Amino acid sequence: MHIGKHIWQILRGKQISVKEFAEATNTERTTMYRILHRKSIDISVLEHYSRVLNHNLFQNLADEYKKKKDIDLTEIHRPLTTGSIKSQAFNSKQYSKI
Repeated sequence: MHIGKHIWQILRGKQISVKEFAEATNTERTTMYRILHRKSIDISVLEHYSRVLNHNLFQNLADEYKKKKDIDLTEIHRPLTTGSIKSQAFNSKQYSKI
């Protein structure tokens, strides 16, 4: 999910201009446009926007995740195991003198 585009859609649905939203969030208008073009947003910012919009943006993300739950994330990202980073680093010849 492109969170910036999603927020933009919510603004349109609630008939709130970017200028009004920027003022409500104490953000410069040009900065708000940059934020709305981002694919991701800091969690604390997302929480603030959820409160200002009276809309749970976290629930939207959770719903999107549920739609994509059939994807096996273990094939994309191998989970770290305890000591896996340490063992990779210290098994390397470049660290053999440590």
